[in-house]
Amino acid sequence: MTAEAILIDLWRDSISVRLTPDGEHLAVFGGRLTTEQRTRVLENKPDLIAYLHAAHGTTERLLVAAMKVCDQHGDNDAARQDMREQCLELPPHLQADLLEHFTGKRHNFTKG
Repeated sequence: MTAEAILIDLWRDSISVRLTPDGEHLAVFGGRLTTEQRTRVLENKPDLIAYLHAAHGTTERLLVAAMKVCDQHGDNDAARQDMREQCLELPPHLQADLLEHFTGKRHNFTKG
């Protein structure tokens, strides 16, 4: 199971995994890990840490893109803060999807 798949599985159970402030360890929030989930996290800890480090860059790019969207819509400070908070609340795989949407890199497939 990939790091992303593990994180998606945990997210579906309302469990969030983040890096500790030093970026070297994992912190789990929001729920109780099953024995199987705990084993997966421990066995894949280096991959999870690497994935979350990469996701941090996505978060930074997402916030920049989100503020550009706010600029386009003439949003006020309160709306900008709401946008920041909503972006930060998303799990990494959804942040990547939203970044693609904001930057126009999402692929649109239509029936032909």
